[in-house]
Amino acid sequence: MGRTERSVRPEHASRLQLAVALGDSARAIAMRHYDPAGVAADDKADGSPVTIADRSIEEHVRAAVEREFPGDGVVGEEFGTRESRTGFTWVIDPIDGTRSFARGIPTFSTLIAVLEGERAVVGYASMPAWGESVHAVRGGGAWWLPAPGAPPRPARVSDQRDLAHALVETVQPHGYFEIGDYPAFERLARAAWRTRGWNDAYAYILCATGRVDAAVDLSLKVWDVAPFSVIIEEAGGVLSDWRGDTSRIPTQRVLMSNPRLHGVLCRVLRGE
Repeated sequence: MGRTERSVRPEHASRLQLAVALGDSARAIAMRHYDPAGVAADDKADGSPVTIADRSIEEHVRAAVEREFPGDGVVGEEFGTRESRTGFTWVIDPIDGTRSFARGIPTFSTLIAVLEGERAVVGYASMPAWGESVHAVRGGGAWWLPAPGAPPRPARVSDQRDLAHALVETVQPHGYFEIGDYPAFERLARAAWRTRGWNDAYAYILCATGRVDAAVDLSLKVWDVAPFSVIIEEAGGVLSDWRGDTSRIPTQRVLMSNPRLHGVLCRVLRGE
């Protein structure tokens, strides 16, 4: 875990410490169940898949939060919501990219955030298959561990100023068809140097560490975005909806980028 600054509140720092520790143990659980040849998955009521790893990781995280911060709330993808009595709520996506995990594709992640009220104050995101992770706490910066055992280094968004030279991650074209706004994809593809479609949290980790210049997404859940609403900001970037609204955690038409590109990307996506 990277150092924290004097401006970090103790109640935030202690929750960051637990989030990072839980991320490490979640990686062990995920890799115990992961198989490059594929993993059995069940369909949930909404048609999305769930695996034993999803359930096991979320149960592990919930038990640890209950033990260490018994008054904190929990929102998880697999086991619902427990209301907060402290003002703090943990938001958990045990396996982000379950479809990839189930097919044996290693671009899945574990996401943990802590909200104070409606604002994220702690964020953690990992790529368990290769041991990479990023974490952040309000006022303490964002930190990148590129490999297991590697010393943390500051996570920073890119400094690219020109969209015509920018590498932008976005969902595949069918996602734009689904929301009835394929022209937004066409505008983005024409304006950027290149678009790529790694998707899920991997794209956002790449943005937070400056390896892509922006990431664009469409229809998400709060557990997909919450960790990055602090990670991207602490890495020097901006996370908003396509209108540029940063007042809340967006889940529809999401944009994260460095601040130099953010305004022009909003205009391109909106068709202005």
